[in-house]
Amino acid sequence: SSSVTENGYNIVQCTGVPTLSLVLRRQVSVVVNIPTDFATMQDAVDFYMASPNYSKDFIDIVIEDGHLVTKGLNCRHGDYSKFSIKSELGGTIQLDTTFVGAVTSGVPVGILGETPRQPLFFGYDATMPELFSLWDMQGLFGTGIQLAESKIVVNEACGVINAGFRGIQIHGRANIYGANFSGARGIGIRIQQASSCSARNAIADDCCSTEDTTTAAIYVSRSSTLEFRGGSAQRSGASGLIARRSIVTADEANFDDAADKGIEAESNSHVSWSNGSALNTTSSSLRCIANANVYAVGSDMSTTSSANPIDLEGVGGVVTVSDSSIIEGSTGEANAIANTRGVDYTNAFTDKGMLFYANGANGTFKITSNADGISQRFADGRMITYIAKSVDTGSVA
Repeated sequence: SSSVTENGYNIVQCTGVPTLSLVLRRQVSVVVNIPTDFATMQDAVDFYMASPNYSKDFIDIVIEDGHLVTKGLNCRHGDYSKFSIKSELGGTIQLDTTFVGAVTSGVPVGILGETPRQPLFFGYDATMPELFSLWDMQGLFGTGIQLAESKIVVNEACGVINAGFRGIQIHGRANIYGANFSGARGIGIRIQQASSCSARNAIADDCCSTEDTTTAAIYVSRSSTLEFRGGSAQRSGASGLIARRSIVTADEANFDDAADKGIEAESNSHVSWSNGSALNTTSSSLRCIANANVYAVGSDMSTTSSANPIDLEGVGGVVTVSDSSIIEGSTGEANAIANTRGVDYTNAFTDKGMLFYANGANGTFKITSNADGISQRFADGRMITYIAKSVDTGSVA
């Protein structure tokens, strides 16, 4: 006869099988308390990553209530996804004044990105632990989460607020649905170098207060993609969103009260921003430059200065609005033209780009004007030429 028994070490032993003897490891969940079980997160992670007995276990790293964390977490060249980082009572976790950040040395500069001070969480060529907690850096130290060819999942209402530099800097992949990166002294969410980020309903309010003041709370560059539908980046000390050579979905996103622009799209970027808001921006609510394309149907825009809410500046950018777009408190095609710098009509290109009005009439673009007359081309392809010159056809018999 055969039997299966389970010992105190979660080892499953099979006996009574003539030709086969098996020892199987059951997947279990282990809870590790910081600082009772290990002094730091790094100590706990290093121990369990090196132990073959725990290779298939889920490890919950729990920061005990009231503990001030003294050391950051460095993950390199591996899969750390079996770890979850949590707060004992669900409260916000803070850092000790003696905190030492994660070491970032040995990483190519082009992958690492700007690192004036050491981050709280750092990953290089790693799948990071899943974050189930909210951390408050109180405006001190470096970036909250810094990824270098790595990926991470940050759960809803979790994240890093009040980072000393940036909230999260992504070179890789991040799923931060509903996460919170507000109050970063610099950029709240930065995505760079063909990276991707799912940040629907994420928050990056009150960023760029003392650093990155010429950039934006949300910064997307170099062929990256961002999903930021329903997100919020209000009261930025710089712009709300900058997209460069990238693709951004920011429908229903809020960029109100930016110290500079609400949105800046440039260098062939594509931004979908329907039913969004960029009210009370100091500069333009929406700036489109260098063949960028912004879909702003139904969005609400206004400035606190003499700047036009919509700024089309050079090299063929396209901004799409409609009857539902509210610009300086009003709607309509004439209102859209009056509040857009660089165009005098809709639905046809100028030397600055095109304001496409979804409910509008065909625009017109003047081709030539000289002593012989005027030629006009319309948006639907028609061309009309008005000739003012007299022509002598000779004698008629």
